[in-house]
Amino acid sequence: MNKIVTASFELYSPNTNCTVHLLFMDGNGNAIKTISTAVAKNNSFTTITISNEIVVNTSKIWFNCGLGSSEAIIYLDNLTATIQ
Repeated sequence: MNKIVTASFELYSPNTNCTVHLLFMDGNGNAIKTISTAVAKNNSFTTITISNEIVVNTSKIWFNCGLGSSEAIIYLDNLTATIQ
């Protein structure tokens, strides 16, 4: 496709580290490729940006945050996603 998807947002994670994922899925819901970045526990909103070229055979693009426990708290704000 030669297009880049970029997700950008502000994240506040007062009590845990977390991992942000950008997943490229095929038409059957299988992950083709996952791009991940770790985010350390922080004391204020921090801007996070994750991007990658769209993978061949991608039908869906998912964005999610992985948390280490059910006690984890994160706040997201100003989420944007673009394809260019």
